[in-house]
Amino acid sequence: MRIQIINLVKILLALTLYGTFSAQFTLASDRGEFLYKNHCHDCHDTDVHVRENRRVTSPQELRAWVVSMIVHSELPWDQEEVADITAYLNRTIYHFTE
Repeated sequence: MRIQIINLVKILLALTLYGTFSAQFTLASDRGEFLYKNHCHDCHDTDVHVRENRRVTSPQELRAWVVSMIVHSELPWDQEEVADITAYLNRTIYHFTE
């Protein structure tokens, strides 16, 4: 009986940790989408990312382009916002593996 309770506690802890991670990932992805749609979409839509001669060929280049556009647009974003928008673009358009 004691082993079953310990296993149940482990399962509940694992589910709690998974739920926390999953919620944080969803919030970051949603924030990345929000940032893109409210700041980047003014100048271009997502078609720029899927054109044949796109310049981004890796996750590192994607991040570099995000940073360059932030500098160009004079947005006061920090590293977390850069990561969020980069993750959003990778998840929805580029599909690079890390």
